[in-house]
Amino acid sequence: MASILPTTTTVPHGLHLPPPAASDEGEPFQLPDLAKLSGRIRDLIEERLSWGGGKKDEVWEGIYHMSPDPTNSHQRFILRLCNAFGSALDQPQAIVQPGGNVSDRNKQWYKNYCCPDVIVILPSNSIQDRKTHYLGGPDFVVEVLSEGDDSVEKLPFYAKVGTREVLHVHPDTKELTLFSLRDGTMHSVGTSSIAAPNIVTSSVLPVNFQVLGDSAKPILRVQHTAKPEARWEI
Repeated sequence: MASILPTTTTVPHGLHLPPPAASDEGEPFQLPDLAKLSGRIRDLIEERLSWGGGKKDEVWEGIYHMSPDPTNSHQRFILRLCNAFGSALDQPQAIVQPGGNVSDRNKQWYKNYCCPDVIVILPSNSIQDRKTHYLGGPDFVVEVLSEGDDSVEKLPFYAKVGTREVLHVHPDTKELTLFSLRDGTMHSVGTSSIAAPNIVTSSVLPVNFQVLGDSAKPILRVQHTAKPEARWEI
């Protein structure tokens, strides 16, 4: 998820910009007090608010990160990944969803949260669904990359909340890197690309990943590890 100019802005006390929604803890989202802002920052936020933008924006320890709105192809890519993971898991109680808020806190969670593109939560996970956000780490998340992406900077957050694996994948080149949580830190456990079409196997989901094809038409293959005939080409 890439940032757009300005990439970050320090959020004044009590100022944040998620879309308005009520919390089951009685902590509604607060729209920003625009009187505290001026110039280009204010104009940009006002414009985003006017058409409902900012749904994929994030706050990292009080620093507001703006993200470009996903393209149609980006959204289709995410939905096809969700379909592959849901089919491979075949567990009615497993949660596979496109996006969502993940935080390390319940109260004032909006001061530190990330919005992965895909979230997978297995039935054994003790994560809490707080309606507005998930408290704790999903089992598996996907960050779909874009130009100037800063998703690698989110790895310490995902490690902190206990996310077991993080997949970084570019929607155009299909180049990917899989990170796994080890000793409290995210470590790269495999990469795949057109130049090096390695098979990268998840230890959390029953699938492996491989980039095939050529640079003109790269393909991301998601294949069931126990049923190799079950595969999805994205």
